[in-house]
Amino acid sequence: MNYEDFLTLKGKDFKGRTLEDIWSFTDKEIEENHDFIQIVFPLNKPSQSVFHGYYLDSQDLVDQI
Repeated sequence: MNYEDFLTLKGKDFKGRTLEDIWSFTDKEIEENHDFIQIVFPLNKPSQSVFHGYYLDSQDLVDQI
């Protein structure tokens, strides 16, 4: 997954969703799906709670976005 593309509305996340798709979630969808939180608000280290493995793994990437 390319974070820069995803966060600038040019790409999709690991489940094929765009950021606009996530923004349009209903309250029910937000309650039922928590796997988008770390994608929309990425950390610079792996999460111990989420196992998809996506995080900002380089300072260059952090600087880009």
